[in-house]
Amino acid sequence: MPEEVNQEIEALRILVSILEDSQEGLENAGLSAESLTNWITNLNAAIDGTISALPQLEQILDVINKIESGEGGRG
Repeated sequence: MPEEVNQEIEALRILVSILEDSQEGLENAGLSAESLTNWITNLNAAIDGTISALPQLEQILDVINKIESGEGGRG
């Protein structure tokens, strides 16, 4: 076999070994692939929620800054 093919085969073997070690590590830590997927999904949802709330947070900060500077008085 050409050397390039041998290198690709070896790279695939290394990748499989890493994946097996990762799976074993997760299992030893008491984590399943499903629980890890759920955790990532929840983290993504939290990030999305934070991003979508940024405009409201900016408005609140603007109001606070106006109040602190004396521009936000009533009437």
